[in-house]
Amino acid sequence: MMIRPDNRELEQAISIALTTAPNYALRDAFSPTGKLNRQVAIQTLTARVVAALRPYELTREPNAYEVGRGTLPLFPEEGR
Repeated sequence: MMIRPDNRELEQAISIALTTAPNYALRDAFSPTGKLNRQVAIQTLTARVVAALRPYELTREPNAYEVGRGTLPLFPEEGR
């Protein structure tokens, strides 16, 4: 069973990947003064990646909590 992560979870995953990226990977994201502003670069790139992924259906394996929740029957059997 695969589930769809919400946008907040997707943004967190992308942001973590960019936060751990070395400076040379972000070197083209400069501020108007010509200096690298790492936080602005991470936020900008995260927003652009999330926007580019909107047309796609992304799924992931559920964690133990999500598997355990399951679904409840609409009309449980009476008499048990």
